[in-house]
Amino acid sequence: MKPNWVLPEGQRRKRNSSTNISESESISLQANPILQLTTEDAILIGQMISATQMLMMDKFSKGQAFFSQLMLLAAQDRPFPYQMVKGLGQSCEMISKKKMIGLPDFSSLTADDQTKLIASNVPLLHVFQDAGCLGDPDSGLTKGLAMAKKSGEFEAFNEVQRALESMNLSDVNPLVKYEHIYASPWTGSYETEERHKELVYKIKSWLRHNKNDPAPDDVLVTLGFFIIALNSDFLTLRNKNKVESMQVRYLNMLRAYLSKKYNNRARATQKLAAFMPLISYTREAAEILKQRLPV
Repeated sequence: MKPNWVLPEGQRRKRNSSTNISESESISLQANPILQLTTEDAILIGQMISATQMLMMDKFSKGQAFFSQLMLLAAQDRPFPYQMVKGLGQSCEMISKKKMIGLPDFSSLTADDQTKLIASNVPLLHVFQDAGCLGDPDSGLTKGLAMAKKSGEFEAFNEVQRALESMNLSDVNPLVKYEHIYASPWTGSYETEERHKELVYKIKSWLRHNKNDPAPDDVLVTLGFFIIALNSDFLTLRNKNKVESMQVRYLNMLRAYLSKKYNNRARATQKLAAFMPLISYTREAAEILKQRLPV
């Protein structure tokens, strides 16, 4: 089944450490120990990856003025102003909502359950997506901007290219860095800022199989996104069992993918276990983002 969108921060740490146990157990206890990635699953994952790229290019097309300015600043390695950071966050959240709504069977949930899942998990997904794209030239936003810049299809981006040529930066691809969006001071505490960066980089590390990998694994990014999107912890839902079943489906895809990828059960199990704290990492980082200063 195609996803629908293919078609037209010590109290906080203490609290989150206890949350980590709850979220880890609620997922791991339901996982099937022996699984294989089916052809249907592989096709669905591929469709999700392609659809995400389509959504991003659509954003570039409709927001050329905004993204061309972002591209120019990134190419010059300059931090983004607050309003641009705010706009980028809103764009990220809008894409997350569309991806959630496009999940197979998501539309079969009650409107109330859908609303609660989106409201609760989109801020977590914002963090997860930051980890998946910031500072990586071959993934996420940076990859998309480079593709748009080279395509010649967007006039605003062509103007940026001409501006870069005048600055002798024509061969520089825009690399969107963590520091561009989170330029200190952006909260009232240096410790808080460092904790946020630590959490994002913990997630970023999991998205690679090896520390020398040039980019995150698109499959890990995709399956991790949907497992987090269907997180129902702390939510009162009309059909929580169904949501948990949907989440386990993607967890099982992840388990099967890792088994096939590594061909080593111990390593695959270790990698799967390393995913379990990620939801609490995203939750803690999302709480920190609420403290963002308008600077």
